[in-house]
Amino acid sequence: MGVYPETDRTMLERIISGNDIAWQDFYDTYAGVVEAICRASGVPASAVDDIVQEAMRRFADRSSHFIYMPERAKFRTYFNRIVHGAIADFFRNEAKGIVPCGEIPDVADDSLADAELEIWRRAVLDDALGELAKRVSGKNYLAFTMSVLEDHPISETAEFLGISTAQVHLARSRCAAHLHKIIAGCNEADPELHLVYPGK
Repeated sequence: MGVYPETDRTMLERIISGNDIAWQDFYDTYAGVVEAICRASGVPASAVDDIVQEAMRRFADRSSHFIYMPERAKFRTYFNRIVHGAIADFFRNEAKGIVPCGEIPDVADDSLADAELEIWRRAVLDDALGELAKRVSGKNYLAFTMSVLEDHPISETAEFLGISTAQVHLARSRCAAHLHKIIAGCNEADPELHLVYPGK
């Protein structure tokens, strides 16, 4: 998603123009979101891949006339509707002879909506960390992820990276400053996410 959701616009504009690389980026970014929504919706594991493909096909079919207008609707709302449609159709087809109709999940259910929001939260936070990795050196990023996200001791992180503990502290500070700004931007663009800083 790249500094969600600003580069959604760039990615989507490239998809609409027929850019194959942009489409692959889109698939790589959002397939995991579709998979997670499928699991939260009770889709059998054996059907998840098919629903991912169907949701992506439906988005591709609509992409030529899709206009990204975040001031009117969030992209995740639009994309969720496509995923919900693919999931609902799967359960309707299954209901014809396998699954009782009463077991078709209600995609508007509050618990599912909460689960989906958490799925998007994780995806956006992962993307924020990806953006952080682009803004700092590889060694600084490793120092941050090891000592903050993975909770390795400062001394162990320093030894592993061949730097001083003071340098680890500096890397943590610099990365934290960048990440706070990235997360603040995400929350400003999509306040419903309520992203929080992942460290202690």
